[in-house]
Amino acid sequence: MHTEGAEPLSATKVLSPEIVAGLVAMGHQVNRVDSLAGGIGCAELRKREGKLRAGGNVGAAGIS
Repeated sequence: MHTEGAEPLSATKVLSPEIVAGLVAMGHQVNRVDSLAGGIGCAELRKREGKLRAGGNVGAAGIS
């Protein structure tokens, strides 16, 4: 699923129909697409533990 902050949301066709139906029931507009963008990278700050985790699907990520 992807959004740039405004409707409609883009969702790949492999996203379960139940999730899409739930989004529509909440009032979202959903466009079904074959694929989305490219790779993804993200990070999570675990403040209580004082740690940062990172991950992605196209390259290495680090853990501190």
